[in-house]
Amino acid sequence: MVAAFVATRASGFSADVGTVTSAAFTPTAGNLLVCALICDAGQVNYVTGITSAKGNTWTRATSQNGGTVGNIDVWTCPVGSGGSGETISFGYNQSAATSVVYIVQECSGVDLASPVDKISTINNSANNATTHTTAATAATAQADEIVFGVFGHDATSSRTWTLGSGFTNLGNAGGTTSSAMWGAMESKVVAATGTQQAAISVNSGVGASIQISGLVVTIKGATAAASSGAFFQFLRP
Repeated sequence: MVAAFVATRASGFSADVGTVTSAAFTPTAGNLLVCALICDAGQVNYVTGITSAKGNTWTRATSQNGGTVGNIDVWTCPVGSGGSGETISFGYNQSAATSVVYIVQECSGVDLASPVDKISTINNSANNATTHTTAATAATAQADEIVFGVFGHDATSSRTWTLGSGFTNLGNAGGTTSSAMWGAMESKVVAATGTQQAAISVNSGVGASIQISGLVVTIKGATAAASSGAFFQFLRP
């Protein structure tokens, strides 16, 4: 099965709330959930954990400090228990963070045992930029992968995001409070090994000191894992 995007399952914004719980959604057992958390905290690991209403297990893939323009956490969750009534819940360090954006997307046909392949280092755009291209990952380990670009933007006015070339499946959320944060996630499926970058654009008029932060996470398709298992099964005496 080739890696594929399924749907944006949940997204939202919260300011100065100790515990955040998403609206209920319906994932499919055997798929993978990917959650981006974008926050204005100046520290990593500001979210200590994500809880699933259906008992599925979330694991942090990366937590990187983008400064006030958006710290980015990415978490993954193999869906063991699918069906209606799933939610995510999490708390965050309010001494450092005043707002957080979450976006949950679902993909299929991926390696559930060890889904994360490559992660780029978070970097920031120039001040008052309307476009941003992330740092590049190292070359991917296999051809069949799904690439997620995640972006953060600190602005109190509504943000309109435009997908980068080759990317689809935009998920985004944010708020217009005095401590607002905006976030976006996009993806694409690739069929050849190589380095990966993501780009995005946002509407202008955000102030001279505002930047966009971004990084890339690639998720391995299940094809290589299945082929490897079949190969060793064939060699077994």
